[in-house]
Amino acid sequence: MNGIHREIAPLTDKAQTVTKMYRLAEDFSRDLDGFIVNGKRIPRMSMIEFYEYVRGIPFRRDREPVEWIGRPEVLLKASASGLDCKKKAVLLGAFFERKNIPRSRWRYVVVSRRADGEPHHVLPQIKLAGSWYNFDATYGADRPFDNKRVTSFEPMRRL
Repeated sequence: MNGIHREIAPLTDKAQTVTKMYRLAEDFSRDLDGFIVNGKRIPRMSMIEFYEYVRGIPFRRDREPVEWIGRPEVLLKASASGLDCKKKAVLLGAFFERKNIPRSRWRYVVVSRRADGEPHHVLPQIKLAGSWYNFDATYGADRPFDNKRVTSFEPMRRL
């Protein structure tokens, strides 16, 4: 498959899924080097420029029961058909890594808007001036640093 390593394993729970998301963002951030967006190589884009690019990728939920994530190269090549929150979060995490943003200054969080608090969404946050800010580019209406009304919120550590 064009030199792209394919690992197929079920995503079983949020901790295992987010651990894989961190690994893909951290280990494959240089995948971004081979892509040009609006005449710029991705690593030369500002954080807001890349955010806007990712936000502009259509949202597309995974088909149940198959949930998947991939390294940035695979995600960017598949982006025309749309990406879900996990995939967009991996792209943003890879961008943070490629820009050498310390790992202590970005993280993934799992949230819910459901009344029962059952987690259903993951997004990246970035730490600026000592405070954590949402950097969710999942939906077209999202904006950088938006506050989200949620019923549950869980920062996910790297394992």
